[in-house]
Amino acid sequence: MTWQSLCPIDDVEPGTMQTVDRDGTRFLVLRPLVGEALVVPPTCPHMTADLCEGFFDGETLTCAKHLWQWSVADGSMRGIAEAPLLVYRSRRLDGELQIDFEHELRYAHQD
Repeated sequence: MTWQSLCPIDDVEPGTMQTVDRDGTRFLVLRPLVGEALVVPPTCPHMTADLCEGFFDGETLTCAKHLWQWSVADGSMRGIAEAPLLVYRSRRLDGELQIDFEHELRYAHQD
């Protein structure tokens, strides 16, 4: 396990999402209205659509391209989605959002 600071948790307001670049890797941080932040790859598991162009209501993330949806509690599928989000292990420590990062998580379409 290799915990690394990603960003101050207060940089991402509750109910919003934000991309964060660290050492050449891009992450999407989703901070729900209730609960802990979720850190995922910034592209849809279906195709290479950029998830930060999607819709986030504080509970559900919706890809703008094909309307797949996921719960931000755990990245699980909702609606018509056919694959869950890959999720980085994360934690909050001393005001920082940290992730367990050894390698970039990638979907099959990215290989």
